Amino acid sequence: MVAQSNFFEDPEFLAAMQKHGVVHQPGMAAGIMEELAPLLLAEGIDLDDPDSDLSLEELNAAFARASEQRNLTLFTPVGRDRVNAMFYLSSLARAIELGQLDLTLQILGSVAPEETEDAPAASHLIGASMGLIDTWLSGPGADTALPVVAVPKWRGKARGVAQDLLVLARKGRAFDSLHSFTVKHGGKLLMYGAALAAVAVVLAVGRRDGVSVARAFEGLEAASETPGQSPVVHRVVDMRSAAEQEAAAVFKASFAEWYRESDAPEDEIQEMLEDFVENEDRAIARGLNIHDAQDFTTIFNLNTQLESEGLRQHRGWMLETYASFRAEDAPDDNAWAEAAQLTEQEHETGGAINNASLKWAITAGDAMPPEQVQVALESSLLAQGTAELLAWLEKPQPITGSGGVRRVDIARVAQMIGIHAEGVAKEPDHAGYDRSPGRIIYARSMFDVPELDAWWMALLQAGVIDLTSTRVKLGPQVDLDGSVSQSTLLHVCEEFVRDLATAGVEDDTHFLWLEQSRCTLEKLLACLSDGIDASELVMDDDGKFDIDQSGSIAEQVAEMGARRNLLTFERMGLLERGTDQRMRVMPELQGAVARGIEKALMGLLGALPEDD
Repeated sequence: MVAQSNFFEDPEFLAAMQKHGVVHQPGMAAGIMEELAPLLLAEGIDLDDPDSDLSLEELNAAFARASEQRNLTLFTPVGRDRVNAMFYLSSLARAIELGQLDLTLQILGSVAPEETEDAPAASHLIGASMGLIDTWLSGPGADTALPVVAVPKWRGKARGVAQDLLVLARKGRAFDSLHSFTVKHGGKLLMYGAALAAVAVVLAVGRRDGVSVARAFEGLEAASETPGQSPVVHRVVDMRSAAEQEAAAVFKASFAEWYRESDAPEDEIQEMLEDFVENEDRAIARGLNIHDAQDFTTIFNLNTQLESEGLRQHRGWMLETYASFRAEDAPDDNAWAEAAQLTEQEHETGGAINNASLKWAITAGDAMPPEQVQVALESSLLAQGTAELLAWLEKPQPITGSGGVRRVDIARVAQMIGIHAEGVAKEPDHAGYDRSPGRIIYARSMFDVPELDAWWMALLQAGVIDLTSTRVKLGPQVDLDGSVSQSTLLHVCEEFVRDLATAGVEDDTHFLWLEQSRCTLEKLLACLSDGIDASELVMDDDGKFDIDQSGSIAEQVAEMGARRNLLTFERMGLLERGTDQRMRVMPELQGAVARGIEKALMGLLGALPEDD
């Protein structure tokens, strides 16, 4: 081997690395050190301080703690990424159960270093798997309820990695061993081993209870949501009566026959029926009967809340098809007619509108150069306020019992997004209902300030903040330097649009809030295309708009609320006034705004009265 000043310049050394699947990435170490620097600073270690007198032991201990915190962020999927990771593990368990090795390798081989809209990152699959087996196997009663967990047969070393992880999971230490296993085995082998370990638990529960993989997996998930015993103690039992089970078999056979009459390709028919059985099993695991109209509606509403768009649409299509079959099969059954109408409403709203302005806006927004999007974000009050809040949360701050900003902090936090508010125990006598710019809003709680409430909820849903029972702290999507990525800021914009546009809308909400929400969304949709006349948003000195008086009082109040919402969207940097004096969505942010509108429409549909 020729002597070199740098090993990474030696062709023989590089060839040996490549043979073992190792790729040299210049600058990687420096990048990691940049990520660790803020965490080390929190430990009192400044890497740029030449006068530091730390011992080697102290430095190593600090590095270990900083690395652990970094790994926790990288390997803890939330929201859409967790949904996708769980779907991949469920699909993997199904493929292994059926002995489909090629499909198993295809699923694992499709996992890339970076996440996508429909697939988790490798780190997410590793973290989700190791976290799950800790949760499933370390609680009270786990050793007795599931004493043996056999890892599926597998070529190579992944099976041994899985067995080692399962031993540690019994003590709740699998995830804590992430660093040592990564160093020892590398990322790819660890991903295979961690996924196999999680699948092994699901298969063991399925064999014990005599149920399918889908039912076992969903049962573990449902049991994990209730603290106390280990989830594996929970038995996945079909709570339906014998008569209900017999009826279910008849409905499934009739549904298959009905769908085959649609002249759909055989592979599509088979996929539909397999999806249906899987969804039926997931419902049973949660004590629901998909063949009961009331339970079906619950299942459908749960599906609409999935944060993975691809998975939500795929399952929604199956549920809509089954509801159509039941409504057609029993035309006099009002319950199934209403269920079918519910699924059709979502399809029409997410289809007709999505195929027009929303779909166009999302496509155009996604095609925007990231540099232009970043400039638009940085100039928006929404992003600026978020950055100021993150600086405030360098140290976790106290919150109220309901998870909101304390009265004493309302003024400070509201000011971050340009709101003049003051937390009070009782509203002063001189305070009237005036929302004109510059007015002080006297709030007994954060929820009395709709814009602040919507922003807070958006930050929580986007993973920018996280709540404990007593404090608010930086969320999992905050980078190690205290900032958030462009995609996370766009997510905040998206959720803010949804939350403010549907403020006050709940299942049993007053019709006035529904009217205001509908009016707001109608105007926002117009702002995605031709825009609206900016003169509509001009206030007089008393903070009132020039409203058409021919409508009902409720319609006038809803119109005023919608116009205030649009002024808020403009102030936050999501809308802009053109030279033609028309208000439109910022082109760089139209994708996020359109996604927010889409979510708001889904929420509004669920709250509409039956005759709407």
